Amino acid sequence: MSTATWASIPGQNGPMLISASVSSGGIPFSGLFDIHLGGKSTRASPIGETINSAAVSPNGALLAFSRSPGDQVWLGDRREIEKQGSLAGAIQISGIGASASDPEFSPDGRSIFYSSFLYSSGEGIEIWQVCRYWISSGKTQKLVSQFPVLETSPVPAVSPNGRLLAYSYQSPAGARIRLVRLGDRSSWTLPSNGEARLGNFSPDGSRLAYIRGPLGGSNLTVSRLDGMDSRTLGQADGIPSFSPDGTLVGVTRGYPEREEIVVFRLSDDHRKVLSAPGSAWQLWDWPRRRPFALLGFARHRSEISIRVFNSGRVRLSGFGIKSLSTGILARGTHRLKVHWRERYRRTRVRIKFRPIGGLSSTRSISIQR
Repeated sequence: MSTATWASIPGQNGPMLISASVSSGGIPFSGLFDIHLGGKSTRASPIGETINSAAVSPNGALLAFSRSPGDQVWLGDRREIEKQGSLAGAIQISGIGASASDPEFSPDGRSIFYSSFLYSSGEGIEIWQVCRYWISSGKTQKLVSQFPVLETSPVPAVSPNGRLLAYSYQSPAGARIRLVRLGDRSSWTLPSNGEARLGNFSPDGSRLAYIRGPLGGSNLTVSRLDGMDSRTLGQADGIPSFSPDGTLVGVTRGYPEREEIVVFRLSDDHRKVLSAPGSAWQLWDWPRRRPFALLGFARHRSEISIRVFNSGRVRLSGFGIKSLSTGILARGTHRLKVHWRERYRRTRVRIKFRPIGGLSSTRSISIQR
């Protein structure tokens, strides 16, 4: 049963987070690795700890993961887990009495969505729930519950603005993807012309990458949220993930012990196959390195230079300068003119970038004339 979940948060591409079956002292376990597009990989979880799915918080500080034995979702400090190789400070966030997996952070980093599994012995069916854990309060909310899923977990995915939830379910006609507005709980099924599962939002929230077709004969597909402009990229059966800049889609494909991680470039369908340690690879998350880059201030031109990795708008503000709001900027490097108010010589400028379809990020810089 293949399960995973993640949101493509806009920003600069970081390394992908994968799991792989490896061994230590002859004892097999599933560990996490960061893998770069160039092929370099580094261990991202303690040796000997079996982790089945994982997600990185938007600010990169936290790691949510499902852990075996126990099949529960845990939350810990990412640096402590990766650099010090310890899960000692992690806490269990899923409830007792049910298996849980597929953690995904909300785009604001305040909550974690995950799949919870119950088995009804009386009816002999598996019941899945989609739950939301609030980090500050420790409270858990059931968003979708009591529906049978036969071939996959719900695999919840959240849009980059935090307003939509997508999950897989089993309909009488086969696997389908359901989209839910978290505000009013209105929902619709993604039109897919056949079975569809394992959906994930693009960084601008306008498209969904998902697996279409029956198990054993499925393809990676990208479409709008209304099912239009559907595009098949190639054979795949794992859970797809957009790169944070929205130009690539990564996915696992192949048979057990013969998997490969494939990255498709959306501009021309070019594909790259990556290798990783061990076997039984699964791509879990594609975290961003940073929302945007602040390159510096050119005093002689009175310009702040930034680099954005997604299209969006920028606003400059601060005491002693005139506020500036841009139109939509394309991905790339931009120079923003600072207009001083007459009596001010130095100040601290706040740069706020809001990518299309995503949440705002802010950085500050001290400047002087």
